[in-house]
Amino acid sequence: MAGLRVVAGVSICNGRVLLLRKREHKLWIFPGGKFDSSQDKDELDCLKRELKGELGLDCVPGSKIGVFEGNGLPKDGRVQLSCWFAGINPCEIRLNGESGKYAWIRSGEIGLYQITTPTRRCLEFLLRRG
Repeated sequence: MAGLRVVAGVSICNGRVLLLRKREHKLWIFPGGKFDSSQDKDELDCLKRELKGELGLDCVPGSKIGVFEGNGLPKDGRVQLSCWFAGINPCEIRLNGESGKYAWIRSGEIGLYQITTPTRRCLEFLLRRG
């Protein structure tokens, strides 16, 4: 595997999945961020830190979905996106300054959004899995 190591939380509520769009980009991604070995003891530590920072809330990490590679946000280039299920309270989302918007999307709406390749690969994997 090559590329920047990124950890993301996949939150599903009422058949919809949460995606974020950063202010400076048109691409949609799962909430999460770069793994930092100087701050994070493991991926779950990174996930909790990033979701607290981006969404302003604590998450309950679930099982690992998988690792999906491809081009991430333009500033990041190629990434290894490690996706985990993440339980959150959707009523308490408070976006930080980096995230411009969030959306809860249904599987039939995926084509309406410009989504990074690793995020799309994870979504497609989840759809195949049911």
